[in-house]
Amino acid sequence: MPGSPTFQISPLPSPTPADFTAIFTTAALSLGRQTHDFFWTTFNPGYETDAGIPRGAEMLRRRWDNFVNTPLNASGERNAVYAVATVPRDPSSSSSSSSSSSSSSSGGADGTEAGREIVGVARWLQLSLDPQHGIVPAQSDEGARKVVNVEACAPGDAERQAYLAKLYLGSSLQRVGLLQEVMEKHERGELNGPPAVMALDLCAVRPDWQGKGVGKALVQWGMQQARERGSLESITEASLMGRRVYAKFGYREVRESVIDVGNGEVVRTGVVVMKTWESPGDGMEQF
Repeated sequence: MPGSPTFQISPLPSPTPADFTAIFTTAALSLGRQTHDFFWTTFNPGYETDAGIPRGAEMLRRRWDNFVNTPLNASGERNAVYAVATVPRDPSSSSSSSSSSSSSSSGGADGTEAGREIVGVARWLQLSLDPQHGIVPAQSDEGARKVVNVEACAPGDAERQAYLAKLYLGSSLQRVGLLQEVMEKHERGELNGPPAVMALDLCAVRPDWQGKGVGKALVQWGMQQARERGSLESITEASLMGRRVYAKFGYREVRESVIDVGNGEVVRTGVVVMKTWESPGDGMEQF
């Protein structure tokens, strides 16, 4: 859009309820309505309904509370952080209504700055098999149920809840496998930093702001964090749309995400697991 305002990227240390609504609706427009991302839509049923939007925002808040209630890593850094792309609010734009990706006009208190709205978001997590160095991914059915709150996803449906728990656990164990490789490198003295990775856990850009460098900037922000935290490798699960962006930052495809959910059912999620350089420094020339 000619004359459109320049976006800015900043961390969001303490998201407000309005921020969670903005984050959720940004993801709903991108991962839901636009790309119909299998994993995201499966865990966010009714994402465009009057009931689904506040439920989805509340689920984001609860999951965030779980993240921020984990201890800081050994370097005193948060293991979870949102990075958001914001632009000045346009009061005349329909995209600034409560049904889309807008944030509270009050702002402040470490939430989105007053007078600005969210047009893109990335959630970055420092993960490790050692709790001193990051969030330890779920490795059991019970752990998976706590992370994704399957009761909120499928109220009163025990069979569906069991399926969702197995689906999330399968994805989580894929990350555990990559973390085991990192731990082995650490034990061999091959890492410059801690036995951890930076995981791009969520990345979404509002459709009317795609193709303007927002997604690239959100990825670059997290990659810089990975470098500053000890040249950490980075991992993500990428859709077809995201792979092109991630490849520019040194991400390489590891494998297709295929999950066994039991009873002979194997789910092809439509995404691939990706990671960055194979050794410290490889790929960092992007910066």
